[in-house]
Amino acid sequence: MKSILGKSSIAISILALTFLAGCWWDSGVVKVGATEAVVQTNAPTRGPASPGGFMNTRMDELEPCREHAECSGRLLCLAGRCTAPDQNNRGQVGQYCSGSLECVSGLCSEGACMPSVRDKADNNFPCTDVTAVFCRSGVCRNGGCAPTAKFPGLPSMQCATPSDCVSGICTDGRCGFSSKSAATCVLVGFSASSPLECCSASIDGNGRCAGVTDAKCTQHGVCGGSVGRTCADIGTQVVSATQCCSGKAVGGRCSIDMNRSVQPCRLDRACRSGSCDPKSNVCENYGFSSGPKPGTNPSSY
Repeated sequence: MKSILGKSSIAISILALTFLAGCWWDSGVVKVGATEAVVQTNAPTRGPASPGGFMNTRMDELEPCREHAECSGRLLCLAGRCTAPDQNNRGQVGQYCSGSLECVSGLCSEGACMPSVRDKADNNFPCTDVTAVFCRSGVCRNGGCAPTAKFPGLPSMQCATPSDCVSGICTDGRCGFSSKSAATCVLVGFSASSPLECCSASIDGNGRCAGVTDAKCTQHGVCGGSVGRTCADIGTQVVSATQCCSGKAVGGRCSIDMNRSVQPCRLDRACRSGSCDPKSNVCENYGFSSGPKPGTNPSSY
């Protein structure tokens, strides 16, 4: 079995670059026809989640996801699914490893945790007809674990019928985007064919998903799952500051509000501290490199 799995080492080595649903990429863009969508953030892949807010729609374990903020409670987005972090901090299937003891499955090959009969691989994981038994869907197609109605796939994943997709949309053999769930919608600032594909359900005159006012985020700092979906993140081009999660825009782009003690974010680069909590979607250290203490006025730093 080890020799069979070893044949997929090349595919595994580029898994972090080709697997849409993975949760270990830095920010990137994937294009499907004329559609673009951010596929992942710099969210960590191991360890317990930091306390914080999350989306109103609670997601159970193994529900599809793209980011930690989409998962309820202490569940993390690992390999495209909301998963309870391992108590021993072991890696999930597809994550980096240097030895078998570092993997939940107990199998490490070519620097990646491998699936087992108990710990199976998610959609798009490299496979063969022989190793299809290790796919959650039980189906291997075109060299990758294929989505099925029982275990549907995320946007851009291969599909045969609409039921193979979380979005319920299969076009030209690939799952499409839909606003029906956080895992399948197009983020603010990226191209969409209609508002029905946008997380915000709003599209601008340039065919890009537009941010909308999110009072809970802008006024109370409850941003988990909102940044980049309903309201726009720092640096995103907008028409009005009300579209920004921060509530402030400079030169037509969302910017940090220096008078706020809680700064919404989606990526580390949106924070002056260089660290965005992936679960709560707010800058750690209150968004300032000097780390103002709670109750103080950040503008004085």
